[in-house]
Amino acid sequence: MLGKLFKHEMKSYCLPAGITLLAGVVVTLLMKIISLLPVADENGRYLLQMLSFYGFYYLIALVGVAMEVFVVVRFFNTMVADRGYLTFTLPVKTSTHIWSKLFAGVLWQLIASAFVMISRLLFMAGGYWCDEIQELKDIFHELSDVLPEFQAKYIVTILLAVLLIIVWNFVPFLMIYMCIAIGQLFGKWRIFASIASFFILVICLYIVGIAGIMSLVVAAPDVSFDFFANASAYAIVNGVVGTMLGVGVIAFIVFFAITNRLFDKHLNLE
Repeated sequence: MLGKLFKHEMKSYCLPAGITLLAGVVVTLLMKIISLLPVADENGRYLLQMLSFYGFYYLIALVGVAMEVFVVVRFFNTMVADRGYLTFTLPVKTSTHIWSKLFAGVLWQLIASAFVMISRLLFMAGGYWCDEIQELKDIFHELSDVLPEFQAKYIVTILLAVLLIIVWNFVPFLMIYMCIAIGQLFGKWRIFASIASFFILVICLYIVGIAGIMSLVVAAPDVSFDFFANASAYAIVNGVVGTMLGVGVIAFIVFFAITNRLFDKHLNLE
């Protein structure tokens, strides 16, 4: 049943996602053409390319933002709003509904992210840019030259990084889903309560993070950081990525459990 629900969720995004991606293609081509316009005056060429460069980067970023909005709005409409009752009439567990919407939303978000990256690469291609933009391109080339040669041990780092990206693509959506689940406990104030709970949660997480760092300093003022001084860059990167991955997994489990528990009660649906 999860597979059928997942396919249905993926199809439901086809129209809005298709229109959004098509708009992204149009923006990329249009801004590319504008940046290629022949301008005799050097200052005019500089101004034109800088405007097209920043304009493109801001506009193409809206593709990812729009996809996130589509995912959140669909989740709200089918789990809380007028279609909520219809959703829960299906002989399916609440967790299955959440999984199907989560997988589909994250997959479409990854598609949008890949599209944005490809669009940026195509937009930046060519050697006709003014010096300031060309310098930005050269910086990325220099960074790639600084990277060490691949070694077998780097496979661990790569796997941790891939897992980190996957987990933290799920966590933000789950956090929003949980806030929507909390909001549905407040009847007609559900939208306001969802938004308020989101900001409260973000503030609480920030406070907990700062408190954790401060408690470490206060509880152990003489703690030695020789490990970081003597450890290799490889060990430090693995430690940081592994820690972030662990935090993400814990957040995933907590957010999913709370979301599933609250929606399992089917409270205050319209």
